[in-house]
Amino acid sequence: MKLKFSWGTGIAIFIVLFICFYISLMLITRQRRFDMVSDEYYPESIEFESRIKKTRNAQSLKEKVQINIKGDSIQIVLPDWESGYKATGTAYFYRPNNSLEDMSIPLRVNKLGEHVFKAKQLKTGRYIVKMNWQISDIDYYDEISIYIP
Repeated sequence: MKLKFSWGTGIAIFIVLFICFYISLMLITRQRRFDMVSDEYYPESIEFESRIKKTRNAQSLKEKVQINIKGDSIQIVLPDWESGYKATGTAYFYRPNNSLEDMSIPLRVNKLGEHVFKAKQLKTGRYIVKMNWQISDIDYYDEISIYIP
């Protein structure tokens, strides 16, 4: 017995293949994680004007924040540092591809304007370091992109 392949059979095969493709696409996309940049997007957007002011303050400094990776440690050097300053703030290590690997570190700056910590806390990959610090009642904010080997 010979099967006839008519235009109706072709349309039916096309519809069945399309439905199979669509279902497989839906299953694949449901298994993938999508991370937002921030879980608290609205409160952060309200504070955006103050972040712009902090960024301008950071841009007005003679130097930029430096992040040096030396062996198994990471060194954060604050710019325009003079002895006697007291600095407070945080360094937020934002991992664009996985929010579970984000990390916030409070800054404990020594007399040289440096904060050093172990790099083993961070996994290999690209991070955007969001620096938020205050010196002498002036707030600063800067973002630096780094790669942890």
